[in-house]
Amino acid sequence: MFHFFPRFSRNVHATPFAAELRRLGVPHELFSEELSLHYTTRAGLLLQVYPKLLFCAARAAVRSLILSRTKPDVVVIKSDVEAIVFGLFRLLFSRRTRIVFETFIAAGRGSPLKRRLQHLHYSVVLSFVDVAVCHSSTEAEDYLLQFPRTTARFAALPFGLSVDGREALRATYDEDAAASNIVVSAGRSARDYATLAKAVAGLPCRVRVICDWERPTLALEGMPEVTIVRNCFRSDYLAELARARIVVVPLSQKRISAGQMVMQQAFALGKPVVITDTPTTREYAADGCDALLADFGDADDMRAKISALLADPAHCAELGRRGAERYDLEFSTEAYVRNLVALLGDIAGNHRTARQSVPTLVSAKASAGD
Repeated sequence: MFHFFPRFSRNVHATPFAAELRRLGVPHELFSEELSLHYTTRAGLLLQVYPKLLFCAARAAVRSLILSRTKPDVVVIKSDVEAIVFGLFRLLFSRRTRIVFETFIAAGRGSPLKRRLQHLHYSVVLSFVDVAVCHSSTEAEDYLLQFPRTTARFAALPFGLSVDGREALRATYDEDAAASNIVVSAGRSARDYATLAKAVAGLPCRVRVICDWERPTLALEGMPEVTIVRNCFRSDYLAELARARIVVVPLSQKRISAGQMVMQQAFALGKPVVITDTPTTREYAADGCDALLADFGDADDMRAKISALLADPAHCAELGRRGAERYDLEFSTEAYVRNLVALLGDIAGNHRTARQSVPTLVSAKASAGD
């Protein structure tokens, strides 16, 4: 029995995630709750988001580990708060449930003291979980080195998602987008908008950057060809992507998962993508086949790739078509659920042999001789 705790859907049983679980015949329960986690400042994160998460995590742990009729073999949680809360409940009530942290990211930034505190925090979080799911093998391997004493295992699964109203968006915007000169970029985490600013300066295009934080977009302020869009979410955000001729994802970090969500949404909508070349993005895109990979921090290379697409509508269309095909095969919610269920089955099957190496997991023990 697997328990999941989606936070962003009023009717989770009508989602592609739930439909694929049913199609696979997986014993599961979904404990859904629509929870807004939008924040614009660190204070908002600490004073608004974390208290909400703490309350919801405690309620979910009670429902799953104590009140549920069939106790779970594995629970899949999505935040450090949930990891600690579920870990404490498991300890207090002597449950044998395995805890899987889906989308684990431990990005150490700031001063040496801040990085040490972040490392301590994530070490504590990992002490409560059995498996941490990353969305690139590069990250999983890096975490083995960063946390050599943890008993948690790291799994690398390709990220996947659904795009609500995908076909309707394409029917509405594809024709106009193909004839436009609109370039869209989006996201706030690990974004290199300074390189994007140099890349698009003076190009015959209109650039729309969707980012609700001011600091990452400072380099774009005052540029006549750039419009910065704040507080743009869900259907409004997808409509912005759908109107684009080209989607550009400039990244500032080489070895953490960043940019995959925007890239996959663009793929789903048939958009040609220019994204920074990093070890993690290479796991999701093949240069010249389904996207164009721009050299890290190289504004001239990014500019050349954007210019080439603006000048070649046929190339735009072909890249968009191939990206959409790859999304359907590898990055849809259905594909992600299949990969996740296979991993959870391995974890549940190894429940009684926690120190054995599970084939789909990256573990310090399994990698020691590499």
